Amino acid sequence: MRSPWRFQFRLRTLLVAMLLLGVSPWIAIRLRERRRWNEFTTARLQRDQSLVAWRAAYDTLVQEGSPSAITGEVKAQTRYYAARKRVDQALANLQSLYGSPEQLILADQRRRAANTQNK
Repeated sequence: MRSPWRFQFRLRTLLVAMLLLGVSPWIAIRLRERRRWNEFTTARLQRDQSLVAWRAAYDTLVQEGSPSAITGEVKAQTRYYAARKRVDQALANLQSLYGSPEQLILADQRRRAANTQNK
């Protein structure tokens, strides 16, 4: 008489299954999370730099008032608003990852705490 069917796997097979089912999605989620945080940080830095450039262009416009200063100020303003839009998009991507602004704030606090512990 044949015995009932049972699961028999070798250790190697179990480790491969665990790797495929357990670790891979976790790694992908962590990498996606890290990539979105990096995108947000980069966009924020670009926005801040373009704001500084806009302020410098505005100061030049006030001091000189020349047509080239006007076009420089308009270009700097356009770059700032484009960078600000990228920051808003990156923030929306982060919020979609965490679900709510409260969860995003908690994740940011955890991330900052982990960064200060690593330094």
